[in-house]
Amino acid sequence: MRRKKFTRFISGFSAIVLVLSLVLMPVQVLAETEQDGDQTQSVNNEEFVTEQANEAADNATEGENEESEESTDSAESEEITADEVEETEADSVETDSTEAETQQVQEEEEIEAAVNEELVEEPEEFLEDSEVTTLAEDENDGSEVQEPELILSEEEVTKDSVTVSWESSGLQDVEEIEVYLNFELVDTVSADTTSYTFEGLTLGEEYTINLLTDNYVFSNYLYSTPYWTNEELVPVSIETKVDVPIQDELLLIRGNEESTEGVEESHYLSSANELVELSLPVGSFEAILYSGSDPSISESITFQVQDGVNYANNPIELQFNLGEMREESEPFEFEIVDVDETSFTIKWSDVTKLLSISLFGTGSDLGDTRDYIEQILLENGVTEYTFTDLTPNILYNIYLEMQYLHDLSDLESVKVKTDGEDADAPEVTFESDNLKQAVSEEVGVHTRNVTEKDIEYLENLTVTDGDIASLKGLELAHNLRLLYLLENKISDLSPIEQLENLEDLSIGFNQVQDLSSLENLTTLSYLNLNNNEVSDLSPISNLTNLITLRIGYNHIENIDILENFNKLQYLDISSNPLSDYSIVGDIPTLTDLTMSDLGITDINFLSNLQQLKSLYLSNNAIDDIQVLSGFDQLNNLSLSSNNISNLSPLEGLTNLQSVNLQSNNITDISPLANLTEIESLNLSNNPIESVSTLGELSNLQSVYLYGIELSNDDNELLERLSENGVFVYHENFIDDRQEVPEEEDEDTDDDGPEEDDPANDDDGSNNNDNGGTEDNDTGSNNGGSENDNTDSNNEGLENDNTGSNNGDSDEDDNVSTDATDGDNETAEDQDSGDSEAAGTSSDTDSDDKDNQLPNTATNTFNLILFGTVILVAGMISLYFTRKTKNS
Repeated sequence: MRRKKFTRFISGFSAIVLVLSLVLMPVQVLAETEQDGDQTQSVNNEEFVTEQANEAADNATEGENEESEESTDSAESEEITADEVEETEADSVETDSTEAETQQVQEEEEIEAAVNEELVEEPEEFLEDSEVTTLAEDENDGSEVQEPELILSEEEVTKDSVTVSWESSGLQDVEEIEVYLNFELVDTVSADTTSYTFEGLTLGEEYTINLLTDNYVFSNYLYSTPYWTNEELVPVSIETKVDVPIQDELLLIRGNEESTEGVEESHYLSSANELVELSLPVGSFEAILYSGSDPSISESITFQVQDGVNYANNPIELQFNLGEMREESEPFEFEIVDVDETSFTIKWSDVTKLLSISLFGTGSDLGDTRDYIEQILLENGVTEYTFTDLTPNILYNIYLEMQYLHDLSDLESVKVKTDGEDADAPEVTFESDNLKQAVSEEVGVHTRNVTEKDIEYLENLTVTDGDIASLKGLELAHNLRLLYLLENKISDLSPIEQLENLEDLSIGFNQVQDLSSLENLTTLSYLNLNNNEVSDLSPISNLTNLITLRIGYNHIENIDILENFNKLQYLDISSNPLSDYSIVGDIPTLTDLTMSDLGITDINFLSNLQQLKSLYLSNNAIDDIQVLSGFDQLNNLSLSSNNISNLSPLEGLTNLQSVNLQSNNITDISPLANLTEIESLNLSNNPIESVSTLGELSNLQSVYLYGIELSNDDNELLERLSENGVFVYHENFIDDRQEVPEEEDEDTDDDGPEEDDPANDDDGSNNNDNGGTEDNDTGSNNGGSENDNTDSNNEGLENDNTGSNNGDSDEDDNVSTDATDGDNETAEDQDSGDSEAAGTSSDTDSDDKDNQLPNTATNTFNLILFGTVILVAGMISLYFTRKTKNS
């Protein structure tokens, strides 16, 4: 009986041990795997953590083995002394075993937590110096990632090919680069390629080229036009001879055979018998002389360019009968008729040389209504067209694009407003018929009178030399922003005193005395009062938004109000009876200053204005210009009609481009030798001893030397300058390319070129306000109205436009964004690759350990083996017990 109980006890205990071992083994293996996964977070620390965990596990295993041995001894002792506690002892053993396992897990967790905490607090103890350096470099790389760049540049251009090259930096994991021509993919090259040649291109056609990497890094956009190389071109001189003075004519040179197709050179002519220098390929060409304002004035001549001919000494002569061409002209004229709510008709003159005409346009009201007129092409012979299905009460801008003989073109525009409810509003009363006509054209009213609703569409108005004496009618133009009324007979400004949206006002060359009507026009940024009868400026003292103020040639004695204008950039106070003008030197915002004809003797008050770009001080009594030595930002300088003899203060002003020094006491111009950016130089009426310095001015385009006695060396130099394309003006040196011009007036450059003051009406011509109309070197007359609007708008928006690029900006932004995205993607791929590499390294280092069971699993295996031995012993004991009983 006692043996039987012992056998059952041994069998039960073995079964319990075996079951517990089978259950705990996968749990402990999973725990060990999870622990190993956590350890892979830091490859450099993995080996140390594993050693610490193994050591802790071994300690725990030793404690467990000791407890197991004690439990076994206790169980055997109880088996010998008390058979009746069989089930109780089994439960006790099971409980003890579970508690031991739980304690083991807790001890392991505590050891692991302590190790991790120790690693966080003092990682340097477990990392070698090289490892610390690597981590630091990784952190720096993360915060200072180089922006990927792909810079594309033009390498070589021929008449049918373009070769480009590129440089890259910051690119990662790039295998291929896509090559695009006119935004179409043409090829894909390997990442180590740095150049590409596009072949079979069309001569004279502009192409857009860009690159894209396979991880979306964009290059810049390159614009290139196939053309002949210098070796394929011949230097050619072409002399254009005409029988009447040039007005606005141009000379167009165009290739007219396959070998010269694509050549097109256009040049404004400034005088009869003008010589034009070109580089052309060998072959046949067509020379077309035509009027810029009326392409029906045109004629063509064919000529040949041959290789081996010295065209510098034997220029090609082109003879045109310009007088006869003008007599046979057929100017394009049109009118608007039959306007109603949904239609109107345009009629135009029949022009023989007009081949076709295209009509298109857009329309809008003062709200959100928009209408569009698609392009309509009409062949020669058609002289009218009716637009139908239009929207009532809409102001349409209609454009007429004409194609003439010799492939010439011209563009006209007209505003037309369809009838509607605005036509029924009260009519506007004008006292000046010319003003009424100008307003009618600007608001698109052609067949009826302008109403109070129509005039609300008036935003810009220009009438130059229109014999206007009254502004009555403009008081209702509340949306008017630009008003140019130059060279009229205006004295009363009261009709415009409530036009609070007015930004640009030019009323030069009128009869204005009282400025009180302007005191509420605080939105004004441009104000031209030149050549009026103004004596008091106080009414405009609160116009603090002024950027341009022109008050020259008035009766002003006090300019103290200038201290209120903290935005002022362009100022003209010429020819006023001023006793004190020193306040001008305290306006730090000035960039363009005109102070001519003021009797100035000392200019030291200007010492704080070294930011000036243009300075005009003609017709004064200045003899010392030392203060100007620091004005190194000057581009334009006029000191004509003074008492200057020493030019040494100018020798460091290397940004000067236009200089007027006529009518002084200058004998030595050598201080100008380093001013190589000078393009226009006036030295007339000075006792200059030698003009040899002119040979140093590499960018010189025109020089005036009237009244100067020239030596033989000087004449030889002027010959060379003329041969190099410089226009030389001297009474004894007549350049065959131009007629003898009138000598420049004293105030020629008083207001400088348009680029310095976009709203500069005067343009330096005796302070004569031309409303933006400029008689330039080309002799072109572009019209006052259009230029006025353009100039004014540029002036008003100058500050806003600084630093901004609306059309390329978006493109650049997109490129930048895409490049950044590509870089991020590359960085992520790189990080992923690094992680995989780190994982591979870790696996390699622990191959031996991976071939062994974890320490905790080994302990469990020992427990299983122990339980199995006991189970086998119990079964053997049971077998012999039964055998004895049967016997």
